[in-house]
Amino acid sequence: MSPVCHAQASTAEPAAAANSDPARVPADVPAARATSATATAPAVGSEAVPAPAPVAVADAPDGCSAGRWKLTGASAEPGASTAFVAAWDEQLKDVVRCLELPEQVRTCVAVQGHFDGKKFESRAVARAFGSDEAAQMVRAHGRAGVVTSHLYELGVGPERLKVVPPGTHRSWRGALLTLQADCLPPPVSDKPVVAVDDSSSNNRNGGSVVVINAAPTKEEGDSLLSLSLYFGHSADFAHSTDWDYSAITKLGASFQPGPIYVDIGIGMGLSPEDLARVSSDIRINAGYRQFLDDRVRVGVAGGYRRSGRGVLDAWMVREWWVGVHSAQCHSLDGKALTGEENIWAVCAQETIAPYGDRAVRGAIVSDELFILPQETEYRFGFELGLRLEVKL
Repeated sequence: MSPVCHAQASTAEPAAAANSDPARVPADVPAARATSATATAPAVGSEAVPAPAPVAVADAPDGCSAGRWKLTGASAEPGASTAFVAAWDEQLKDVVRCLELPEQVRTCVAVQGHFDGKKFESRAVARAFGSDEAAQMVRAHGRAGVVTSHLYELGVGPERLKVVPPGTHRSWRGALLTLQADCLPPPVSDKPVVAVDDSSSNNRNGGSVVVINAAPTKEEGDSLLSLSLYFGHSADFAHSTDWDYSAITKLGASFQPGPIYVDIGIGMGLSPEDLARVSSDIRINAGYRQFLDDRVRVGVAGGYRRSGRGVLDAWMVREWWVGVHSAQCHSLDGKALTGEENIWAVCAQETIAPYGDRAVRGAIVSDELFILPQETEYRFGFELGLRLEVKL
């Protein structure tokens, strides 16, 4: 018997019509009446799943606009067609095509088995289940399970399949499929959802606002870019033909994109009297900073320094160097540097510069300036210092 996809007649029809073959629609039922029945809630005990609001879908499969499919014609005798009729496959494919529409992405399908008033010839069946109706309900539930399995094999995910218990009264042999809109939860958003707690304890005070489903707050160490300013002082030891010493005071900025750091600083210093007295210094450090919660930083370093009798005077000593740099930083509140609350840190830093050179073309001796033939010398140096850092 071929399945018919139409709405069930109103309960005002005679009981004989309810017990007749559901594949036949009485000739005296107008077409308009049969159409309007699809949009009304069914009678209690016949179709327990309420009819959904019509879904407006252009060029949708048959039944998708009404959101219901009625699978009828299951056999009353034991056999394969008792639980599933092969002709139902086409209707199930329509259901699958409907669920694949973009506007139905959050829609589920509810499957409810149905049974009629057939009496079992063997009373053993009724005794096993308690009554004919109980045995028929088991059959109806089995039909819903088999239909659900076929939908799963056609590609419908298990989260979109809902098995509804059969009604308690006889109706017809088969299954009813009903679309349930907005059954699946919406996608998780990064924006927090604000809800109002209207519990009785809070109503007296006008309720309270609760933020739920908020995206986790990023820590400072995970930010795309953080910026710090620093102030430091260091002792620089350099050797070419002889050792010399400079005390350098620096101001600078530290850019930290992710786990990488880049320090750019400028400094002013004093040199021994037998060379230039005032020096200006430019320094760049770069490397990896996320060792032990950002406490240890290791990278490369490079610098350039010019020294003269005054800041704006012509240079008498000019140097450049490259090497390796490390720093050990500790927050002043004792917490990990990647935390949000601490913004102050103190760092001990060291630099070893095994490669560089120094150009000398003048010197100050007993407050007198002497111009010398320019000479270039190999330079080796190392630096020890402290700096105070504040995160912006």
